[in-house]
Amino acid sequence: MAFLHVCDCEGVSVKHLAYLCGLSVASTSRFVHALDVSVDGNAASERGLVRVMQHPEDGRRRSVFLTERGRQLRDEIDALFTSPRRSNEDGGS
Repeated sequence: MAFLHVCDCEGVSVKHLAYLCGLSVASTSRFVHALDVSVDGNAASERGLVRVMQHPEDGRRRSVFLTERGRQLRDEIDALFTSPRRSNEDGGS
């Protein structure tokens, strides 16, 4: 769910993302870390769907952005929900 919220609102803060997901900030940070490719350039995981950037003026504040790989996955998900479905009459499912 956290990934979908980031897709909808890139640059969302971890704190606001926690609010949107109905989770604690600590739990949300763990979920974001599991999706993360880097924290300001340092390798964090292999998923590489998001990156976390610290606010330039407030080091406590972190924002979450999609990576290119995350954008590709978002586009694939969007295509699943926006592509026309074939009806059963046409032999589709």
